[in-house]
Amino acid sequence: MLDHLRTEIPDKTQWELRAYFRDTRLTAGSVGCVVTQQSDFTWHHLNHDPSDHRISNIIPLIQALNTNLYAAQHDRKGLDGSLNYKELKTRAETAFWVDGQVARAYGCARIAYYVSLYSKQPLSFQLDCARQALYYARHKLNYAILQELIVDTVQRPLDKQTAAICPEVIRSLLQELEALLSVGGETAEALRLRMYGQLATPPKDKVTRAGALRRAAHTLGMSRGPNHEVLSLLDESAMIIENENQELSVANTKSDLYLGEDTMQGYRAAMEAVAEPYKRLIVSRVNVYHGRVWPRSKSSDLPTLPIRATPANIADLALMLAVTVAINKPRGWRHLLTDAICISAYYWEVAGARLDAPGRGTWNRVANSLYNLGLQQRELAQLIDSLKVRPMPAGLKRAILRAAETLARRRR
Repeated sequence: MLDHLRTEIPDKTQWELRAYFRDTRLTAGSVGCVVTQQSDFTWHHLNHDPSDHRISNIIPLIQALNTNLYAAQHDRKGLDGSLNYKELKTRAETAFWVDGQVARAYGCARIAYYVSLYSKQPLSFQLDCARQALYYARHKLNYAILQELIVDTVQRPLDKQTAAICPEVIRSLLQELEALLSVGGETAEALRLRMYGQLATPPKDKVTRAGALRRAAHTLGMSRGPNHEVLSLLDESAMIIENENQELSVANTKSDLYLGEDTMQGYRAAMEAVAEPYKRLIVSRVNVYHGRVWPRSKSSDLPTLPIRATPANIADLALMLAVTVAINKPRGWRHLLTDAICISAYYWEVAGARLDAPGRGTWNRVANSLYNLGLQQRELAQLIDSLKVRPMPAGLKRAILRAAETLARRRR
């Protein structure tokens, strides 16, 4: 197993890995195998180079699966049943949608990518595995991981292989790259990628089509605000399919864009967008007691998500409600604000996500207005300050744009 090349993982890297993969439902945040959740894990180097200590190349995995993956490079018939695509996909979805453990989902998706290489799957399949890992990684933002994923699992295969690529895979990858630019505040470049996406084959799957419309509305809204075209796209997205995550996504996007206008009318419209789904989907399903949040209907050793939605969507909805309540001060606003801050802080911690800019505005502007309104509002402003996303590094931006341009050329 190339033991002669093995070097010790630097302490700083091990600390970063433990911080990234820790179970965010626990205060201590223990780390477990991404597949089995067992605590007796080893650090597995995905490319089987034990001297490559990039954080994107390492995941926690029990020794038996670590050894099995190494052997599977040469004999995929001996692959453990827990490491086949279907099983890894199921485990990733459970980690993400039920337990809110984004890093665990990301780890399973990363393994799936390498298994696709061992089994010599078509380029389209490999790229779709790469996209799934990017999707999870975007929800627990680490710029170094994202840049390395794009270079290693998207750009490099595109450069090396000339095989035809499924149009749907190209479209979904372009949408994911657009989303990354939006999160990093690169509005102009996100709009450019949206144009690439418009030329791609429209998605057939309803969930995917609804998500694509919402993403298009968000990107447009970052430059144009909540105008008629943007709101129409969001309404169309909401009508295609009804599920809890879609409802939260649309409500959050509307509220986000209204907040970015920084007007009293905008703050009122933002509160209208989130108040009803917050009450029906979040408050009715969680208990808040002395700073602790626990889903009412779940009985397990550890808390799970109250609904089938991304943990960041749940956190974002509670934050939008908190901000609009703090500024609009409706009846009973103090109690509403206390609970909303608590729920938001808890689910942001679970998600490990970061807060991208509100529409055409900035969170600095929102936070500054809150600091002057009282102690509760100051607590909310401090939470916002702790969550704001850092500007996107130039190297990651270049990697995204290069991959997008390559994909656009391969579509023709």
